[in-house]
Amino acid sequence: MELISNTSLIPVLRNVLKPTDVVYDIGANAGYWSLAFSRFCPSGAVYAFEPSPTNYARLEINTAETPNIMLICGAVSDSTGTARFSERGSVSSIRLDGELEVKRLRLDDSNLPLPNFVKVDIEGHAGSAFCGAIDLLRRSKPIIICEIHNRLEEAAVSSTLGALGYRIENIERERSFPFSCALATMRTG
Repeated sequence: MELISNTSLIPVLRNVLKPTDVVYDIGANAGYWSLAFSRFCPSGAVYAFEPSPTNYARLEINTAETPNIMLICGAVSDSTGTARFSERGSVSSIRLDGELEVKRLRLDDSNLPLPNFVKVDIEGHAGSAFCGAIDLLRRSKPIIICEIHNRLEEAAVSSTLGALGYRIENIERERSFPFSCALATMRTG
């Protein structure tokens, strides 16, 4: 999988990632960003979360030769168990009317190393994912890049991360819903 170096997030990643960082790629899809994170953090680890069976199969193929990427098949959410899931390629998502059942997991229940950086792109479900990761976010205070798909997701993400002391800024001003990208960092001072 070839990395496209002119994307607007590459300069941001160069400034914030360190070679030994632990990265969570939540909504890894076929692995584009997981592979980029792996290259920016060659002595670190990338945990790639993907619930879509189709995308997960692509992710396995695309990352097979990359030993610092660990794959986790499941939907990061605010509870554990299962969820109905709609398989729609790059816009697959948790939906009440979904045709599949996928595993749900809470990051607060995981025993993974704490992340330095978290990327979230889960089609409107980021607020729920952050609600299931409050303790983890308090302990690790990672830098977060989150793709926002609608105003409800924006409100949920802003509320949850704001209550934890994060400052949120839009880093793709020329774009608007459904693909606005936000950078969240801890407030200082």
